[in-house]
Amino acid sequence: MSGSYNGECNEKLALDQNALESAYVLLKEEVFSIIRESLTIVPWKPESLRHAVNAIVEQEKEDEKYGLGVPSGNIVSSRPKKWKELWKDTVMESVTARMKDPPFTDTSKDLSAVWRSFLHMGKTMKEDMITVVQDIQQYYPQPFNVCCTYAECYHRYFSSQLETVAQFELGDKDTYLLLNWVQNIYPNQIRNHPILVKELDKAELGSLLPPQDIKQLEATYLVNEVAFVKNCLTRSLEMEVKWWAKEAEPRMLDGCFHSELAIDVTQVREISC
Repeated sequence: MSGSYNGECNEKLALDQNALESAYVLLKEEVFSIIRESLTIVPWKPESLRHAVNAIVEQEKEDEKYGLGVPSGNIVSSRPKKWKELWKDTVMESVTARMKDPPFTDTSKDLSAVWRSFLHMGKTMKEDMITVVQDIQQYYPQPFNVCCTYAECYHRYFSSQLETVAQFELGDKDTYLLLNWVQNIYPNQIRNHPILVKELDKAELGSLLPPQDIKQLEATYLVNEVAFVKNCLTRSLEMEVKWWAKEAEPRMLDGCFHSELAIDVTQVREISC
């Protein structure tokens, strides 16, 4: 009789265990679906994000109890679940999905693919990080370092894309564009944005490209600029020589002899600067 009773108890316990694990699977899917879409749902369903974060926090507490050997009743779910690590992975997935494949619009149709991609990533990172700072971080406990986590994910993706582009032989415009994003737009308009600067400083993001890549790009840019200036000046001088060859009287402007060469040189200098 006792053996039969114990068998029934074990069977019921196994069924309860399976039911619990199934419930955890459903909860996990729901929680991380919300985390994945946090940036789009937080303006209109903030409570969903709050509940999702609370669920992750609770699971972390249960993992800690498990690590300390604290018993949690007859029905024990598999531990540790490591939902905080899953949260970080999910944030990275969300960031990657939002940063890739810039939309093609009428306003961007005249831009190069590189320019369109950089513009999309920069705009996405800035706007999303403002949402994280102003709307999302309030739902997370401090140990999650939510702003730093998101910032590091955006920076990592942005940097990886720029490093890939930097490996190719770029045209003059794209070389300048890449340097402009690394040295000017990213540090000044994104990292030093009034709403973001405090949180992004904590993340210590660094440059989008390693120093050796920046030096190589600068060297390439200077070589291209020197060649451009030489070509422009040569063409201007050739045109002036053709005028001289006609042995015509120099042109007059405001009572003075006039040459277009000085104007051409000034314009080339302004363009190259």
